[in-house]
Amino acid sequence: RLRGPPSSGHQALSRGGGHVVTVQGGVATLWDTASGRRVGPGPNLSGVVRTVRFAPDGHLLLTAGTGGVAHLWDPASGRHQGDLADGEEWSLNCVEPSPNDRRVVICSQGGYAQVFDAASRQPLGEPMRTEVAVTQAEWSADNERVLTISSDCTVQVWDAASGAAVSERIYPGFPCRRAHFSPDGQRVVTGSAPEGKVLIRLWEAGSGSQIGHDLSFQGNLTDLTFSPDGQRLLLIQEQARPSLWDMATGKSGDAELLTLMAEVAGGNEVNEQGHVLAVTELSGRWDRLLHGITGQGVGAAVAKWLVADPRSEMVSPLSSPRPKGSTPVPGATATATSNR
Repeated sequence: RLRGPPSSGHQALSRGGGHVVTVQGGVATLWDTASGRRVGPGPNLSGVVRTVRFAPDGHLLLTAGTGGVAHLWDPASGRHQGDLADGEEWSLNCVEPSPNDRRVVICSQGGYAQVFDAASRQPLGEPMRTEVAVTQAEWSADNERVLTISSDCTVQVWDAASGAAVSERIYPGFPCRRAHFSPDGQRVVTGSAPEGKVLIRLWEAGSGSQIGHDLSFQGNLTDLTFSPDGQRLLLIQEQARPSLWDMATGKSGDAELLTLMAEVAGGNEVNEQGHVLAVTELSGRWDRLLHGITGQGVGAAVAKWLVADPRSEMVSPLSSPRPKGSTPVPGATATATSNR
């Protein structure tokens, strides 16, 4: 348990869970999760902290806010390690390290994003300039492109090395809640919430052209993410169960079966108001789950794997396919089944 005042606002957990940083009232506090104690005096220098991120390898903490400078910290000691500054004094809305830890992009209230070299702390390429404040940014998995969301709800893809625009401006609808690269970086999905609806659109990352038709239904979207194979979308909404959508057909289906699996295994359910309640009757859910296992799709595949005989060497349907002609790694089946 963390020994301090309750936090509200931004927080981040390091890879491996060794450290967590919380922000309350614009002041950041770094904690050691094993002891629950604060680390150092706190990662604060000047201004109000708006955003915090750990580098993917967990060895660096980044903070940014009204001071116009992104600060780098050592999570183990809480000591200041350097700054990312481009000479501007605009407030910063986000700071995002690249997946390979070599670059960092900052989002400025002044209408631009800037990529920095994490080692030299120097800017790389030209600023990615928009007409209004940049509020969010995301890296592609190959570290080559950056996606930005601006305060006017436009989305754009940029070349990380040069700062040049790769795509035209994307107009996902107002207000835009989220935008993400697909796992292969070739597509962008946007989620907006116009007039109490959920509006999902898919775009080509290289051009900004829309792919296919709109996916729209009643709801209040809070987040969305691609499945690892890029074929499905998981949508998170307020006061509603998560839903899983097939990108090829635009239909939802497997999420209901996955929900049944969670309810049967965990003994809890989420009602329409978003409250977690204990399941009082499992027999009906178990019958529906067994019936669903006979179907097709990822939900049925996962269910079959969960109830399979541990001696069957059945590979998880969410894992990468085993190359033809290869042999199982000794002990792999035992490890997989022991984690069920």
